[in-house]
Amino acid sequence: MLTFNEINLLGQILSDTSASGQGNIARINSHLQDNNLVLTYSTIVNFAGEQALRLQTDRLAHESNSVLKNRITEIKRQFNKVSEEGLKLKEQDNNDSIELIQATSNSPLKVAYYRRFVTLKIEN
Repeated sequence: MLTFNEINLLGQILSDTSASGQGNIARINSHLQDNNLVLTYSTIVNFAGEQALRLQTDRLAHESNSVLKNRITEIKRQFNKVSEEGLKLKEQDNNDSIELIQATSNSPLKVAYYRRFVTLKIEN
């Protein structure tokens, strides 16, 4: 279990929410929930047709996992710098979703939110 000071330090580290992928502007939100660290990767994607959605979803899944893995590594690195004890995290859940936000019958272009949710248990 983290001490109050360690929780405060972790909160300061988590305040950075920017991320960038391959041409996508993405945002990483994070919060502590009980003894878990929850990270959410969000970006907006444009696609035309079902085939484009499937191809882009596979690419986004790979990209979001990579960006989140890098962010988790950076969180651990920064926490280890300012704390006496290292941060031990174990992945509990990792899933994604697509939410269509704009589509018309006159245009094949569709706009959607792509989100990936990762829950990590803090094992300190």
